[in-house]
Amino acid sequence: MKKLIFIILYLCSITFSYADGPNKKTIIVEDFITKSSHDRASEIAWNMHNTIIERLGQMRRFVVVNLEEGETASDSIAEKYRIKGNVSLVTEERVMTQQYGVYTNKATFTLILTLYDETKNSVIEKESIIFEGYNQQSKDLAINDAMGNSLWKLEKIFDRNLPLITKVDEITKTTKKGDVKEFYIKGGSEMGVIEGQIFIVKLDATQIAKLKAKEVLANKTLCTISKGSKEINAIYHEDGNLSELIIIGDEVPFWAGIKHVLKQ
Repeated sequence: MKKLIFIILYLCSITFSYADGPNKKTIIVEDFITKSSHDRASEIAWNMHNTIIERLGQMRRFVVVNLEEGETASDSIAEKYRIKGNVSLVTEERVMTQQYGVYTNKATFTLILTLYDETKNSVIEKESIIFEGYNQQSKDLAINDAMGNSLWKLEKIFDRNLPLITKVDEITKTTKKGDVKEFYIKGGSEMGVIEGQIFIVKLDATQIAKLKAKEVLANKTLCTISKGSKEINAIYHEDGNLSELIIIGDEVPFWAGIKHVLKQ
């Protein structure tokens, strides 16, 4: 059954890609493990495993494959990555709050998250993320609070290591002098791009500019040049196009994220 699901997900990744545009990367998520003796450690591992899968799905630029322990994924995917998680150091204690001067329950646990590059057979990043939660009523509720905190750190790992990488699609607006003002890049909402998102522009390995997403369509995004207009236009006037530029997805400003959530 899992093999059938894997094939369907792979076909979807092909269906939703487009000519010369960015393709969705495949991420394999194994069952998270724990060696902690805490009575809720296995539940925490299961919860964080499902949270990772949910978050990756919301980011939209990945094909997510959920593998149970002992299973293997197909070797037919050219570019794929693997995530392993280990929950450790689950603790509970009573602490005095500085703000209110009363005792409350505090729960902490550590999630050791490892991201592998299956193609290169190497570790991309291994990070220990500490989750903390507080609740005056019970220790169990403090653990529940901890599982809901610091989730943004999970997304940062993937944004940092597996960003959207794309190219210029078409130039749409120029000044009377012939300078570029706006252009579309390949990749839109189907790849998780949102309005207000920032993109880094590189020529070879050198960062030369930054873009801001003005309008997001299904498979392309209209961007304005927020920094480096002189550098971009120097290339445009010399080459007559911007095909050599590499566009890399960067941060989503806080206000842009809030606006995107309110639109849902």
